[in-house]
Amino acid sequence: AIMPMGTAVPSPYKCVCHACEFAMHTEGKDYAYHSTTLITREACQAACTAESKCTGIEHPDDEKYCAFWYGEACALQDGTTAKFVDWTAGETCTKQSALAASASQAAPSAIQLIPALLLGSSLLAFVY
Repeated sequence: AIMPMGTAVPSPYKCVCHACEFAMHTEGKDYAYHSTTLITREACQAACTAESKCTGIEHPDDEKYCAFWYGEACALQDGTTAKFVDWTAGETCTKQSALAASASQAAPSAIQLIPALLLGSSLLAFVY
């Protein structure tokens, strides 16, 4: 698709200046180091995008490593229950698709409840 000049392309990642604590997670299950040598944030994100089970990255500003987060173990967003610390020396970035997936697993929206409400009200009409 051709984007008009000046149109911002939405980022596939949401990045925040926080970090989850590796010590509270299991390496190989919740996270893994993709690289322990110099790597750009863009290259780290591209590698995560290419790996389906990667739901986000942790990447320091000095570019010394790239860690992948799995299973939304560190999906940082408003209202998160993940344990994290403020981090001014890097960013944790979560795939927008992982954030959308975790939001869709939350409480059902009013639109999702309409069929159940309609079905329930029709059953009440027959019972009465």
